[in-house]
Amino acid sequence: MSAEYFIYESPKIAAQDIEQQRKIASPGDAISRLANLNMSIYNTDEELNTASSDLITIEGVLESDGKYGVGFDASNYPNHYYYYDLLKSNDDSYYSRIYINSYKQDFYLKKMKLNEIDALLDAIKKATIYIESGEAESIYISESKTRQERLRESIQVQISEKDKLEKELDYMQSESEKLGEFTALYSKKNEIILKENDIRAWKQNIQEFDEKMAASGLLKDAEVFVNEALQANKKIIEQIEEYRLKVVNNLKHYKEKLPEQKELVNRLRAQEFNLDAEKLLLHA
Repeated sequence: MSAEYFIYESPKIAAQDIEQQRKIASPGDAISRLANLNMSIYNTDEELNTASSDLITIEGVLESDGKYGVGFDASNYPNHYYYYDLLKSNDDSYYSRIYINSYKQDFYLKKMKLNEIDALLDAIKKATIYIESGEAESIYISESKTRQERLRESIQVQISEKDKLEKELDYMQSESEKLGEFTALYSKKNEIILKENDIRAWKQNIQEFDEKMAASGLLKDAEVFVNEALQANKKIIEQIEEYRLKVVNNLKHYKEKLPEQKELVNRLRAQEFNLDAEKLLLHA
């Protein structure tokens, strides 16, 4: 007898054997056999449901690039990282500027894939090297000076606007006395008060800045800023690398588990099919 014949005929032979046993068995044996079959079908169905659920979980982990089920605790780390960029000024020249950006949102909201995590890590590491180079202190001082110059310009604008408001107030006072309506007058006075407060605060800011410049205090501020930026970036790099390693290990684990789980699901499905077929024969 050839192997092909055996493979082709074996299901038929098995079915014939089951049918023959059914015919010679007593009614009590048939009932017992049916009960056992029902229990086997139930157990197989439970195992199949569990195995299928586990397969879905594995596929979900792979689809999420390994992030599914990996915790990310950012409670003890900074909220932001520091990076730099090239900006174009009004005279078409380019200059570097240090920025602050949120990194926790990149994980919680953007749900970054591994390649995106790698890109973010690379950007933070490059920014950290740049900040360590010493150029960041010069940029900090330069940006501080630029902000103060803009503040001086803004003060002049505010003074001009305050002068205009005061002229309008003088006119409104005479009109209000004639009409007996003082609501608009009070509103205009409040506007002037707010302008005066802004001008006073900004002048104080500029005075403190000038004093700090004269005492080389701005350089100290730059050093503090750079140190804080470096510490924040290094802590974040440490945490992201730790998180990335967990993701990579998780992805590897479930990739290795996938074929075995698929095989288990297929085997249980075949087993359930055979049991259902046997039950049908028993009822025949």
